Amino acid sequence: MDSFKNLKPKERIFQSGIKLFATRGFNRTGVRELAEKAQVSLSMINYHFGNKSGLLKAINDYFFSRYIQNAKEVLSTDDPIEIRFEKFIDKQIQFFKSNPDLMIIALTEFPYNEPDVATQKARYISGMIKNFHGEMTKQFPGHCGKQFPAEIIGPVLMGMMAMHFIMRPVLRDMDSVQLDDEFYKCHGKIVKKIFLHGIMAL
Repeated sequence: MDSFKNLKPKERIFQSGIKLFATRGFNRTGVRELAEKAQVSLSMINYHFGNKSGLLKAINDYFFSRYIQNAKEVLSTDDPIEIRFEKFIDKQIQFFKSNPDLMIIALTEFPYNEPDVATQKARYISGMIKNFHGEMTKQFPGHCGKQFPAEIIGPVLMGMMAMHFIMRPVLRDMDSVQLDDEFYKCHGKIVKKIFLHGIMAL
């Protein structure tokens, strides 16, 4: 708690937004509740982010910029394509593991009454498919000799990596599941095998 108090107001608002939006949802989180958790005035939220929607957009910006940077670091190398995919999956799973609330917000919060947020996400996802997934997947043959569309492969891969973390609160209650380091090593290996073996079969 002391470390939270030592954060600057903007960072307290940002971190409080991540926690509340992930657990309560964007639409169910009130601005006053957000201000109380961040220990700031309502005017401070407006000063730094404009409004609640601006805060959500800032959270999305942070998530997608990190996701894209991770992709750049491993997908732009000269390694064989299978190795690049393996490194990409490992890196993103570790990112999701370290930032589960951030990931849940970015991939599940689509407030349709906030068109700016929808436009923002569409722009990011379109760019990711075109610049990264598209560059990779065009190397795989598709049906009838055509390239398999990146707009299918990209979301499939992201869903395979992310779905565990969306369901993790439920999985924690299962007696047979131990969400430790060994589990995540296995998780990454299985995702890689399913995805790589599946895509090679196209």
